[in-house]
Amino acid sequence: MVAHQHPLAGSPRVESGSARREGFLRFAAAEAAASGIPGVTLAAVARRAGVGRGTLQVAFGSEEGLHRALGSWLMTALIAEGAQVA
Repeated sequence: MVAHQHPLAGSPRVESGSARREGFLRFAAAEAAASGIPGVTLAAVARRAGVGRGTLQVAFGSEEGLHRALGSWLMTALIAEGAQVA
């Protein structure tokens, strides 16, 4: 079994909010890949990220906020990838 480095492991608590938020979005994307969009709940992503649900609530406001941020983040990544291919 291969151990995976936790994207937020070893990160100082003073890490920028945007870097921490992006880390959470990476966990949300992994959860979406594993469980589908309905599986992307604050509780599921918090478990995957190793943080409390409240931490995600502070970062995204609500589950809807998490879904909106994830959609925006994924679209930005797809657009950037398309620009590199063109």
